Amino acid sequence: MTYKNTFLIYILSLSSLCAQNEIDALRYSLFGNYNTAGISALGGAGGLLSHSYNPASLAFFKGNQLLSISLGNTNENTESNYLGNQEIIEKIRPEPFLQNFGYVTQLNQIDNTLEWSPLNIAISYNRKQNFNRRHNIDGYNEQSSIIDQFLENAQGIVPQELYTSEWLAYETYLIDPIYNHDPISGDTIFTGEYSSSAITGQNQNKRLSESGYVNEIEIALSKSYKDFIFLGASIGFTEIQFKQNILYIENEFDQKSGIQYFEFNEERIQGGSGINFKIGAVIKPTSFMRIGYAYHSKTYNELTDLYRRSMITESQAMGYQTQFWDEEYDFELLTPSKSIASLALINSFNRIRVLATFDYEMINYASSQLTSTYPLGHQYYYSFSQENNNIENYYTKTSNKKAGLYLSFNNISIRGGYAIMGSPFKSNDLNNWSQEYVSGGIGYKINNYSFDIGLVQSMESQNEIIYYTSTDDQSTTINRDNNTIILTCSYKF
Repeated sequence: MTYKNTFLIYILSLSSLCAQNEIDALRYSLFGNYNTAGISALGGAGGLLSHSYNPASLAFFKGNQLLSISLGNTNENTESNYLGNQEIIEKIRPEPFLQNFGYVTQLNQIDNTLEWSPLNIAISYNRKQNFNRRHNIDGYNEQSSIIDQFLENAQGIVPQELYTSEWLAYETYLIDPIYNHDPISGDTIFTGEYSSSAITGQNQNKRLSESGYVNEIEIALSKSYKDFIFLGASIGFTEIQFKQNILYIENEFDQKSGIQYFEFNEERIQGGSGINFKIGAVIKPTSFMRIGYAYHSKTYNELTDLYRRSMITESQAMGYQTQFWDEEYDFELLTPSKSIASLALINSFNRIRVLATFDYEMINYASSQLTSTYPLGHQYYYSFSQENNNIENYYTKTSNKKAGLYLSFNNISIRGGYAIMGSPFKSNDLNNWSQEYVSGGIGYKINNYSFDIGLVQSMESQNEIIYYTSTDDQSTTINRDNNTIILTCSYKF
């Protein structure tokens, strides 16, 4: 399992020579800003409202039992502009998914003289990340080709030792080794160089499609002392499913070109599970103020990666050629811990109840770590030293800021919120991957039932490099808007 480092290219292009790398560490560390409809409408500022953020907030629950369910649906708008050609995809998915499910119960306290509150217990499910997305990149390039990347990476390597992409290019005659003839021995000697019969000037098209999710099932416990300090803890079990398909095509070469057409397919299927824990505390110094802090541990994940690549080439000399490359590998991944500081202000004016809530999250993406499932000395053992160095060098510690405002009168409530998620990259000149969320919602209570609807718009901009050589890179900016609607129904009994 070799690795060729071309600085940040493999992070930005979502493709590398090593199947498991720093991209996986980032993918499973970034989470969406979604929860129940009410929390999501508050900009995700749920540090003092939801045990998913701070398990101590569970102690505020008063009553016997609570059951809630949340359904979500997301529409996506993606725009790219490559070599002057704009591609827009508007995807409306009438495919609702289970965003959140929760059950809370309170254990009766045997001794009512105790100053500790009854123990509250919650079991919940939450979708932390949706990977569903797709985009197209298309343009005519007169200057370069992805073949240039294959050629540069192959130089100096004998054909039998070429790895994955370059091996596929060699096997389908997209690149050709250059040999010299030894007049004395009569042998042909590999010069260490490769060439291609392609003449630059061709259409380029890249189509990316991703699907999957990160789900978490959590068990939380919480108690309070004298209605002043609230303590809680939880354990979480995550499930990861991810599928990625990339189809890259170059065609309509110059008629004099030896290469007429080729396509490069990549498919990755990853799945696994993880475990983490959370602890939190909240104090209520006055009736109108709550201050909280929560710590989310690193998540220990065990993953399996199935990675497939194929290449089809059409040339004047050889006709159609097809070749495949498959590999499967098990690995372990530690994703970063998180700290959340929260503040909430609560007051009433006449019959209107007002809540302002603020969260400040701190997370160090450079603390992720990849390790091999296989022991040292095993034939499949891999140290991941280069990948872990890349994680430390490329990623950084950052913060997420969230704010929400809640107004309620009679049985109606109105919510609004805003969140900005910091970029995980050290250098924003390379890729500013920050995200913004604007949200709002409305709720209605009748008897023991509550109905809430939340609308969340997320906006992000990513720089995607299609291919890279030491003298050139081809890239484009992907702008993506997601509009998510979440509906929550709760019953308290």
